[in-house]
Amino acid sequence: MHLRFWEADDFVDIRNSEVWDYIGNFLRAVGEVFSFLWSLLWDILEPLPWIISVLPYVILTTAIAGILFSHARAILQNRNEWLKCPSNNLMYSYFTHSGTHRANIVCSSAHRQIREIWGISHLAHLLGNVKHSSHLINLLLSVIYIPLMVLGLIEVALRVVIGSIYLIVMKITHRIVMFATRIFSLALIIVGQLVDRFMRRKQHCAVCYSTYALPVFLCPKCNEEHRGSLTPSECGILFARCSCNEKFLPAMALTGRSRLNSRCPNENCKGKLPAANARQVFIQLVGGADSGRGEYIQAFGMSTALAKIRKKTDAEPSAFPYYWSHRRDNSRSAFKDVLTIFDSTDEAATAGEYSKNPLHFDFCNGFILFVNTNSSREDAQDDFGVVVNQLILKLSEIKGTGREKVPVPVAIVISNGVGTKQYLIDNGYRNVIENIDATFTNVEYFPMHTRNLSPVKWILGQSKSPLAKFFKED
Repeated sequence: MHLRFWEADDFVDIRNSEVWDYIGNFLRAVGEVFSFLWSLLWDILEPLPWIISVLPYVILTTAIAGILFSHARAILQNRNEWLKCPSNNLMYSYFTHSGTHRANIVCSSAHRQIREIWGISHLAHLLGNVKHSSHLINLLLSVIYIPLMVLGLIEVALRVVIGSIYLIVMKITHRIVMFATRIFSLALIIVGQLVDRFMRRKQHCAVCYSTYALPVFLCPKCNEEHRGSLTPSECGILFARCSCNEKFLPAMALTGRSRLNSRCPNENCKGKLPAANARQVFIQLVGGADSGRGEYIQAFGMSTALAKIRKKTDAEPSAFPYYWSHRRDNSRSAFKDVLTIFDSTDEAATAGEYSKNPLHFDFCNGFILFVNTNSSREDAQDDFGVVVNQLILKLSEIKGTGREKVPVPVAIVISNGVGTKQYLIDNGYRNVIENIDATFTNVEYFPMHTRNLSPVKWILGQSKSPLAKFFKED
């Protein structure tokens, strides 16, 4: 009987490089050695009685089964071993550093289990500890124990020798494969970074007005903060494992990173964000005392449009200004749509207090100005003029426009229900209107009533926001 493990012709020709050629030659040599030893063993044992001749194969098969079982169990026991990246709160990817790290641990654990795993030697040990009341049975067990112990020692020796060679070969092979995959991974990281940068959107914090590309993401399992690290890197291209070692996190906008909870990266703010990588639209409400702005805000908050788009509402009134963020998820897109409405108190608008915190004017997508032509107050026109002058002054300071017109949409809401430019001119607002026309390139007029969402819809449309389709007359 000639048992052939493998021959040279069994190998697929993988000689695409000197490295793979070396691996192929090495494996062929190992196969030929095992095939020769097996044939030699059979030639020696073939003349012997079949029971005796079969014993070496039983011992060798048991030893090989114990080696494979030990290796498989070591892999299963250490499947959660990852190498921590020292520069962030993530683990290295398996294909960069964690794979080699885990392979070293697995080989050490498997080598230890090879010596300790159950086999013929453990069976001899169990029989040696059996005590029976019958002397005849004890004598028979003793007779069986002696050859079983000899066979067990041989099996352990074979298991340790063959297992050590097997683990060394597997470790070398794994390192060569990891070297190749690491080079391939580094190329994919560059591609992933380019794709991820293309899909990012510039973001603005509604609390501190910071501008950033990536917020601080939070792990949903341990709440660990990830600042600028959840991008394609050696920790992962599509997904990366958190340092808590319990959760894979998406590392790209393409794989759902924007679904993670996030906060502003400004350490002095740390405000929770309505959404990450969102298509943001910011609208500033401006109006003096008795302008009707308050009533409009109240009706706006209860509109059916917001009921459709609002998944989450943040109402965190800071000292100045007040703001609300309304978010709508789009499951078919990597982006989320966020509408943020800024409001300011009457006193801040009319007393020139915009100097405190108007930095968001730089990224506002539109302004809604409220004017109450029916007000009984004698200084109503003056209030509206002061509000407009303060707005224009601060826009000029922040944007540095000088004499250039500002291409930001401005909606003027008139309380009389007519909503025309000529009506304001006829009622003494000519100077204010001329000031507005000289500053802004895109101005529209709307009648005032609490159910009119046209100003918001118009600004959303000018910003090409998908949220515009949800706004209509309630």
